[in-house]
Amino acid sequence: MTWRLGINEFGRIGRWVLRALSERGLLGKIQPVLINDLADAEHLVHLAHYDSTHGRSEKLFQRGQMGSYLLNSQPASQLNSHAWAH
Repeated sequence: MTWRLGINEFGRIGRWVLRALSERGLLGKIQPVLINDLADAEHLVHLAHYDSTHGRSEKLFQRGQMGSYLLNSQPASQLNSHAWAH
């Protein structure tokens, strides 16, 4: 069974969780499907790849077709919303 994960705000903790899942080989069991942040995807990928605290992780995201990004060869959607779900 695969769990689907949404990350609200891709700051230091969100990037750390994603990196920990990747380094421990858990991306097959826990699949991040949505990242919600006000920044655009290009900046979020750059921050994930070049983290000043945890170091480089340039293999985390791959460039997909039509300018999208892939995480562990799976599409990851991005939402630019600051509205909280009720």
